[in-house]
Amino acid sequence: MKVEEGALVRLEYQVFDATGELFESSEEGGPVETIVGSGELPLGIDNALAGLEVGAKLDLTLAGEDAFGEIDPDRIETVPRAEFPEADNFTVGESVELQFEGEEGESEEEIPEDPITALIIDINPEAVILDFNHPLAGQSVRMCVTVLACEAGEASTETQSSVDSND
Repeated sequence: MKVEEGALVRLEYQVFDATGELFESSEEGGPVETIVGSGELPLGIDNALAGLEVGAKLDLTLAGEDAFGEIDPDRIETVPRAEFPEADNFTVGESVELQFEGEEGESEEEIPEDPITALIIDINPEAVILDFNHPLAGQSVRMCVTVLACEAGEASTETQSSVDSND
């Protein structure tokens, strides 16, 4: 079966930053399973997977906008120092995981369940400045991907079922 939008694929991968250093690999957490076109993969990989078969390998260099997006200034936030008392334990350039708690009036759907990673870009007496962009945002990256498995997605299955029922 060829990979198409809506297909469930299992992939091995390696991601290298702009300097060529290994940033992340499926060797650490195992292969990733995702639906092609769901937005979970970088756009450049989603597009490159179309038409490939199980066993196919990709080795692509992607521009920032096709990989992890450009740096979004709206994802850089200034947090008053009083709201970040543990700032004394961190240094500029360090990544931190933050767990958000709901504020009065917020519904549970508005509060992220999982911790969110941010890069500390400044600590001063008044505030801590945090960057919530992906660590590779704005960078060209090299991605090596191997298609381990591919299953038809719901749209393909529905189409196949309707074709079969017309016989």
